[in-house]
Amino acid sequence: MGMFVQIEIDYNKCKNVKNCKICEDVCPVEIFKFEKLDNNRKISVVEENIDECIFCNLCLEKCPQGAITIKKLY
Repeated sequence: MGMFVQIEIDYNKCKNVKNCKICEDVCPVEIFKFEKLDNNRKISVVEENIDECIFCNLCLEKCPQGAITIKKLY
């Protein structure tokens, strides 16, 4: 969690769309990253980039599952 922003991914919703990565593609500050775990891929939040979030809401608007939550901590 960043000092100013908290970003959460609901993995129960996210896993319903195989290899989606829309959030990674639309984020202008590279907060999301796909990783290969075993034979699966999983999106994760790049912790060191969280406070770079500009609240453009592109990830929220484009996520087909509504799996992302962003909270301002200030």
